Amino acid sequence: MTDAPQSSGSPSSGSKGGGWLSDLPEWARWAIPVMLVFLGIGLVATFLRYTGGASSSDPDAQVQSLCLTAVQDDLEARGNTVEDLPLFSDVQQVDDAEYRTQGSVSYEEDGESQERTVRCVVRVDEDGTMTVASVRFGG
Repeated sequence: MTDAPQSSGSPSSGSKGGGWLSDLPEWARWAIPVMLVFLGIGLVATFLRYTGGASSSDPDAQVQSLCLTAVQDDLEARGNTVEDLPLFSDVQQVDDAEYRTQGSVSYEEDGESQERTVRCVVRVDEDGTMTVASVRFGG
């Protein structure tokens, strides 16, 4: 019996094998997957931006979230340690472009525990983006 001829793509015939990926330059072997990952992230970010994500369906929750972040950032910028973030009361929609809410916050300032009321105003831009307009601490 005679041996059957081997195909030219087999490893024993002396060619590299590995398919089309082995024909690509080394830089393309890692660059293409990286570009695909960034493309996927970009598509997801674009989808969330134009659909508003899950938070746009509940403006009250979005207002509370923005205010919590603003209060924490404000206190930490002053060198204070936040102990308990406010549980904001009901969000009041003043008009189509403004929301207000209030609560109380506990924090440590110069080693002493403080508790203050905090009021937060959020404005809605023409494109529908919500931004914190003000955070005010009471007595």
